[in-house]
Amino acid sequence: MGRLMRSLALSLPGLLDSNSSPCYRLLAGDKAVGDALQSRLISLHLHLYDGEQSDQLVLELDDGPHQLAQRLAVPKTGKKLTLWLGDTTAQTLMGDYHVDQIKGGADEASSLTITAVPKLLIRETTRTWAAMALGDIVETIAAEHSLKPKVSRRLAALRIEAENQIAESDIRFLTRLATRFDAVVKPAGGSLLFLEKGRAQTAGGAPLAPVLIKPDDIVDWSGYIASDRSAYGAVVASWHDRLRAAHRPVVAGTKGKAETFYLPHLYTGEADARMAAEAKLEALHRDTASLELKVLGKPAISAGGAIAVTGLHAEMNGEWRVKAATHTLDGSGYLTALHCYKGTRP
Repeated sequence: MGRLMRSLALSLPGLLDSNSSPCYRLLAGDKAVGDALQSRLISLHLHLYDGEQSDQLVLELDDGPHQLAQRLAVPKTGKKLTLWLGDTTAQTLMGDYHVDQIKGGADEASSLTITAVPKLLIRETTRTWAAMALGDIVETIAAEHSLKPKVSRRLAALRIEAENQIAESDIRFLTRLATRFDAVVKPAGGSLLFLEKGRAQTAGGAPLAPVLIKPDDIVDWSGYIASDRSAYGAVVASWHDRLRAAHRPVVAGTKGKAETFYLPHLYTGEADARMAAEAKLEALHRDTASLELKVLGKPAISAGGAIAVTGLHAEMNGEWRVKAATHTLDGSGYLTALHCYKGTRP
């Protein structure tokens, strides 16, 4: 039994069902990681984000001076790591990550840290995308990485007149486009997802049932904030009208009732400008309430998904969207930390 699993067995009685305990499964390429690596694993952190940052797997390994006689054979950069999390009765596939960075030190308590990220983040590319539908761009990039494109119909039809990708990884480029249209982009389950933010969906686009969070699941919570939904009543975006050689505005919401937010980007068409304005207004209204939770480990929770909180204060109960989730497995157990917001899309 590895160092981490021994610690879990000792630290978790009473927190979980007596017939199960937290565990993980990790493949390097197509092979299970060796006993030597498992025996030195101190902690595992899986950071999942709702499209604005790239997901990240971080492994911390014991590499102190007492281990000099047995230096670790660690996975090389670029190596694919596949992770499952759960308990001894069942594990959930958490995805594929490729080793991006290995860091170590020489002090008494030194450790070796392996950071892995989605494959789309590793290689930087320079190219120009011109006169293409957004759905076609996602489809092209997905094919280059042997993934299946899954794009919301509303987003797929958007036309991109010209967009430069300069020394930029594919996932960072797509994230930049997703941010403009209030969308989520990420590789998941063999697919490349490009979906509207605020809608919990599977890779196939079907509604995703929220994960139930009961009072007994909650280890800690903080940071519930309710702000004024009327801070911004409208968003204005501008587009270039070639026929009239002029910049023309479009408005989402109602001007005059509250503050108006002006988007700085100049769009190439009216439809793109209107959707960007609507997306920004949606985001401004969506960010009016947030909730941070730490719960007993739940591998079903993912950024972009939903949770349903019960049994707490009325303001906290109900459905929340997950903006970021961190799954942590260490000597203290398996916990999931969440940053959530109230969804506004139907």
